[in-house]
Amino acid sequence: MNISTLHGADFRYSMKEIEIDGEKAYEFTIENTKTSAGRYFGQINILTDNTENNPVTIRVSGDIKPAGLASPDNGTAPASPMQGSK
Repeated sequence: MNISTLHGADFRYSMKEIEIDGEKAYEFTIENTKTSAGRYFGQINILTDNTENNPVTIRVSGDIKPAGLASPDNGTAPASPMQGSK
């Protein structure tokens, strides 16, 4: 597996192998690192040996609000486990 980022200065990521229903899967965590207000965009590309899902592209974006203006749902995204990749 090969992972690269495009415009990745405002976030960091981690990945760990997990098991879902007896199948190998991966848990991917993306964390904002931008500290100033404003928007950012980036992309994470994952090259795998799974020919049906290669590459896997994760688009990352954020809109950091000044203190006191953030809403409780900012920065949330639905979970989408990447199964079947080795």
